[in-house]
Parts: sequence; C-alpha cells; structure tokens
Amino acid sequence: MAGPYTETFQRVGGGDSIVNLTLNVNAVPVQDVTVAYTANIYDGETYLFGCQKLTVAGPYTETFQRVGGGDSIVNLTLNVNAVPVQKITVEYNTEIEVDQTYLFGCKTYKFTETGPQTLKDSVQAVNGGDSIIIVHLTVSAGGGGQMDTIVGYTASIMPGEIYLFGCKTYNAAGTYADTLPRIGVLGDSIINLTLTIGCTNDTVYMTNPVIACGMYHWAIDDQDYVNSGTYYYDNGPITPGSTCHEYYELKLTILEPAHGVDEVVGCDSVIFKGVKYTASTTVNDTLVGLAANGCDSIVMVTITVNQHATGTDAIDGCESVIFKGVTYTADAVVYDTIVGGAANGCDSIVAVTITVKHHAEGVDAIDGCESVTFKGVTYTADALVYDTIVGGAANGCDSIVAVTITIKHHAEGVDEVVGCDSVIFKGVKYTADALVYDTIVGGAANLCDSIVAVTITVKHSTASEETAEACDSYVWNSNTYTASGDYTYTTTNAVGCDSVVTLHLTIHNSVATTEEAGEVCNAFYWAFADTLITNTGSYKHTEQTIYGCDSTVTLNVTINTPYVDTLEVRGYYGDRIIMINRNQINSIPGWTAALDSIDNGEGYVKWFKMQGATPDPTTDPQVAVGYFYTLETGDPLPAGMYYATVEIPASDAAKCGAMGTTEIYTVAGAAPAPALMPSLARPGEDIRVVNLDPKVETVIRVYTADGMLQQTFNVSDAESYTIQAGYNHGFYLVELVSDNMKSTLRYIVK
Repeated sequence: MAGPYTETFQRVGGGDSIVNLTLNVNAVPVQDVTVAYTANIYDGETYLFGCQKLTVAGPYTETFQRVGGGDSIVNLTLNVNAVPVQKITVEYNTEIEVDQTYLFGCKTYKFTETGPQTLKDSVQAVNGGDSIIIVHLTVSAGGGGQMDTIVGYTASIMPGEIYLFGCKTYNAAGTYADTLPRIGVLGDSIINLTLTIGCTNDTVYMTNPVIACGMYHWAIDDQDYVNSGTYYYDNGPITPGSTCHEYYELKLTILEPAHGVDEVVGCDSVIFKGVKYTASTTVNDTLVGLAANGCDSIVMVTITVNQHATGTDAIDGCESVIFKGVTYTADAVVYDTIVGGAANGCDSIVAVTITVKHHAEGVDAIDGCESVTFKGVTYTADALVYDTIVGGAANGCDSIVAVTITIKHHAEGVDEVVGCDSVIFKGVKYTADALVYDTIVGGAANLCDSIVAVTITVKHSTASEETAEACDSYVWNSNTYTASGDYTYTTTNAVGCDSVVTLHLTIHNSVATTEEAGEVCNAFYWAFADTLITNTGSYKHTEQTIYGCDSTVTLNVTINTPYVDTLEVRGYYGDRIIMINRNQINSIPGWTAALDSIDNGEGYVKWFKMQGATPDPTTDPQVAVGYFYTLETGDPLPAGMYYATVEIPASDAAKCGAMGTTEIYTVAGAAPAPALMPSLARPGEDIRVVNLDPKVETVIRVYTADGMLQQTFNVSDAESYTIQAGYNHGFYLVELVSDNMKSTLRYIVK
C-alpha cells in the first residue's frame, strides 16, 4: 500500500542508519525504484543491511521484490573508519616484604626499605593508544609468615583490545592467574585477574516487517503472537564474557479477518453449501483470502425459510354461483392455489367460501303534506302498497318492499322579532310594534308548512354629552387625545341599543423654552430657578402655567474656572535649578509663547520657600520670579521646601484668567552636579558623564577648543553615559542640554 515507511539498520558500534521510504502505488506498467545512501562504521563493527552482515567497506545492493512487479533497489556505500584511539588505565594494590623480588611488566624489583612504592608500565594497544598499568606496592618488614600472598582484581577491555597481564596478552574474557615467586622466603605472590569484555553496543537483528492474519508464530522464540507490536528476543552475549547481547527484533502487524453478512431466502426449504434447511437459521461461511487486507472474509449468512401463505376468499351470488367453471346452487368451500401470490413470493393457497343468496323481503314508508304521489299514483289518505326493487336486497338480490304511505298536514306557531329604532321583516320596515303572519315552507316538525304569528318589537337608541380639560393629552375610553375637539364613543344602553356619548375636549399644552447664558467666570446665578451654577452644562427648571401645565426652561451655560491643578517641579544639575514641568505649564489656559521664557520676569510665576507645615503665599517668603529658580552663583539651592504659584490675567485664551500652584519640592542639601570621569584623558580613552537626570532626555555635544562640533549623543533613562576622548591632543568642551537648560564641562587630552 502507498505510504511512508521506515527501516532502521543498526550499527554494532552504536548509532543507527535510518532509511525513510515514501512508497507510491502507481498503475501498471510498474518500474523499478532505486534508492541510494551512505553509512559509516568503525573498524571491527558489523553493519546489518537487509539480511547481510557487513564488516568491509564497499558498495552493496539489496533488492526488495514488489508483488505487483518491479523491484525496490537499495544501493549502500559503506565506509569503514579507524577506531578512535583510547587509553586504558588499570590500577591495583599488592604487598611484598623487604628484600623480596617483585616481577612487574617483565621486570624485577627489590626494595631494601619499607614503605609505599608505585610502579607504572605502558603497553601499546593494537589499535593505538596505550594500556597503562599502575600497581601501588606496599613494602613491609616481613617475618609474619611463610604463606602465599594472594591478590585479586578485575579489569575490563573493549572488544578487539589486548590486555597485558604479567608477561602475557589476553583478548578474551576469563579468569587468569600469575604466580610471582618470592626469593629467600617460602610462599609465592599469586595475582588473580578477572577479565571482562566491555559492551560497545548491543546488536539487534531486525527481520523484515511481518503482516499476518489473526496470529503469527515466530520461529526464533517459538512463540505465537495475536497482537500487533514490536517484539525482541535475547539470543545471549555476542561473545562469551561480553555484556553486549544479540537481539532479534520482530515488527509485527496482525490483520483481523473481515466480517460481513449475507442472506439466502427460499420457500418451505433452502439448500446452502449442500445442506438443506427447513427452518430459518444463521450460519458462518469462510471466504479464504477474499478480505481487502488479504485475510479470510467470515460472512454471517442469514438463511430465511419462508412458508407458503394461506388465505380465505368469498364469492356470493343470487340463486346460484359459477366459480372456475363449476355452478354451485348451495353454499360450499373450495381451495384455490395462486402461484407466487404470497407476500414473501411463495404460493398462496386460498380457501374460497361460496355463498348462494336468495331474494329479500322488506318494508318502507313514504309521507307527504296533504297528498303523496308514489309510482305515478296520488294518495290523499294513508295506504299500504308493495314495490319490487331489482337488486335492492342487502345481498344484492331483488327486494320486495311493503310501502306504508302517510299523509301529513301543515302546522301553526308564534315568533318575535326585536330591533333598535326600526325592524325590517320580509322586506317591510317597521318603526313601531306590530303583529304579522309568516308562512315557513316545510317548517313544521312533519316538514309541512308552518304558519307563524310574528310579534315585531321596536326599541330606541340614546345619546349623551361630556366636557373635559387636560394638559398635553387626555385618556378617554382607552384612547389618548392630544388635541382639542369633539369625540364620540358608542356603547349599549339598557334595552340593548346604541348609547352614543359625545366628549367636548379642551387640551392646554405645556411650554418649553431655552435660555443661553453664554460664558461666565466662576459661577452664574439663574434667577428663574433661584440657583447658583458653578459647572458648565445644561440645566432645566419647571413651573406650572395658569392651566396647571408644565412650563420648562432649559439654561445652557459655560463656566470658566481658573486653573487650580498641581504642577510638577523638577530639579536639575544637583538641585542648582528647579523649574516647573514645561508640558504642564504650556497647557495652562492663557499661557503663551511670550510667557514661556526662561528669563520671564513678568511676575506670572512666583517661587516661595515654605516656612510652616503647609504652603501659605501670604506669609511664606518669596525667593524668585519666573519659570525657574536658581542662584546667580550657580551653587545648589539652600536646603528646604519650595513651591511656585502661577497667576495669569484674563485673555482671549483664558477669559477668566488662570491660577495654579506647584507641588512641594524638597532640597535635602548639596547634590553632585554633572561631571566628567576623568577630565584628564588619553586619546580615545573612555570618559563617563555622571549625575544625569534619568527622567528627561539629555543631549551631549562635544566641541573642540575652536568650536568645531565633534560628536552628538542623546541619552534617556540613564544617570551616566560613556563617550570617548578625542584622538588629538588638546582642550575639549562638553555641552549638556536638558529641557532647554545648558551646562558646559571641559576635559583635556594629553
């Protein structure tokens, strides 16, 4: 089937080669699909490619046959790289006595003094890198006995490496012993080595993916599997003594057989697969390999055995009946077979009941007013006659009826007609009570004419008037009226005739007017409402007219109030200057560019030094006039709390003038002013400008002594900034501009 597939080829030395296949299923003709890739292993490793175990570099090809024709050809270029060089170090401890001989690395050692000794030997590995063996030897005084000294230790090498033990080399796992005779004393030094082979990586042999129906038996582990999944079998160590194991991997997909339903229907019996069924049942039929996934298709077959139908029918006739060519003169029951006539398609056997009927006898009655005409004969008195009705019997035969003729006569009665103002009866208009006679054709209970004496009663309507006054609208009989006039309403009087009421209505309207007060300062007294208004807006006041209706006046007024908000004060250059927030003072009504001047001396802004707990311009000493406050000496302001007031005269921009006050600004004492660190520098050396105000942007400009601009920097949100000294020796000026305030610093490059 088309789709993405993945095959993993494991390398013994570690790391996998993963081949991703996108398989497209195309219509015939089928062509081969060729895929090429490159893999790398180390010398001594094994690469699994398809069912091949590769250890030598070279090109290889694996062909996977497709059932529908055409092959999938995989070309592999395998590179075998040299094993990375690694050093193996083994350390162990042992003990000898003074003047004994110790064999280590094919050399003998003898020590005449007690104490620790360290011996080291390097053995070159076959694949590069040295095997370094270190023994920590303890030399003792001896005399303790003449028994053997036994030392045991464990070492591990990787597959393909060689381990030197004594004067022998080993490359397989096992237990080895080396006996070193001690000269001059009894007993030997026996060293036992347990050598293991380390694991580079487990080997996993992956079989081709298996697809099975229902169950799969894996011969490798002799197990049956009924669920899809990936299964592994541990085949034991790769080599004796190795901790690496050899595994087999099974990627299994279990397909379920398909299930379906079918139905076989027959009459009285059904033969299916050679078996005869006489009753309905359900059986299972297995269709080998016919499912869409290639598995068996198990079909549940419903066998329905329908039985022939039985029924009844009836045929009747007068005096005799002919059915299927046979004449019957008496009642009988016969059977008729209708081939395929049952609802289930089987035969229908019908029991037919034949009924022979005879003529009927009966009675009837006819009545009329004054006279009756029957069969052309007029009867004026009651009579009994006989009539033959062909086929008139209930069974369809003739009916002989005895007819009773009854003569009826007209009836008499009374009636009453009532009306308002007049009554029209039988096309005649009556305006007063009267008695008349009326003939109702067929109106009697016996359907003859009814002669009725009719009493005519004439009733009369009434009329009345009402008068009302209201403001704006008036509700009368659930109707709302907004204009003066005469209105009528009709109802029913005591005798059931119309009662007409006329309303004479007068509507008085409310009065609404608007006053425009324009613009005023501070407050406006509205005399009409006897109210003092201090805020701009629209105001309404309502009183009553002489008719009791509303008289509403709306006043539109604009109140101009002097500016009274609190302004911010900022300090600059170590509190050498304090000034009002420029953006806030620019927004004060009446403050113009002519007033926005640093050396403003018009007296609109006055600075005070606070003496008490709260600002009081009437008693606090005034220390300056203008947009900012500073000392002529340029020194920091004296410690204390300062504030300023703003008072602008009335103008077009501020019709009522403007007044305001600033927040209180506290000068705690002398604070550092902007400075350069250092002021004496070498060419290109870093110089820091310190004590900047982080709340506002500062523009830093560097000039030469002759006024040439060298550099410009814009600094925000920082208390310091680093610049570089000029590269030429000389005298430089640094200009700091913040909120239109300037300060000049200087430095020398030498």
